[in-house]
Amino acid sequence: VDATGRAGVIARHRGTREFDSVLRNVATFGYFRGARLESDYSGDWELARICIVSHAHGWIWYIPMERDVVSVGVITSDKRFKEVAAADPERFYRETLAATPETARWLEGAELVEFHDAPRKVMVESDFNYFHDRLHGPGYALVGDAAGFLDPLFTFGVFLSVTGARMLAYALGT
Repeated sequence: VDATGRAGVIARHRGTREFDSVLRNVATFGYFRGARLESDYSGDWELARICIVSHAHGWIWYIPMERDVVSVGVITSDKRFKEVAAADPERFYRETLAATPETARWLEGAELVEFHDAPRKVMVESDFNYFHDRLHGPGYALVGDAAGFLDPLFTFGVFLSVTGARMLAYALGT
């Protein structure tokens, strides 16, 4: 059973990972210390919640991680990222956050920091919405993110992962 997440240790050698043509997005993200929460959007530090904000070419996640630290990600299409951000992702990231009124306000005075095991302050992830064309074959089965991935902020992605695991457990137990 390949339950190795996006690494897809077995999946890489079986079938093809197919990327969603509509959801070809790129996430540029980092962590800020000293960020603010506004109760109408994110609750407070005792009962924080994820906030999504639209910008001209996509959307931004704003996720409280621990007191005084938020994860902030800028999502844009793969095409737009290649056109305006690929050469300098950090500049694109900072400019987008500064041009979005909500995040500009919440991050005023906050510092972009390295957080826990993050490899750098600004990171880029792409090709993160996919499905595998073969979920099982002789001697193997794929489950969870090895089988397919849809951003967990779209709760349907979590549903697919859990449902797939449940169905595989029933099949293996039969």
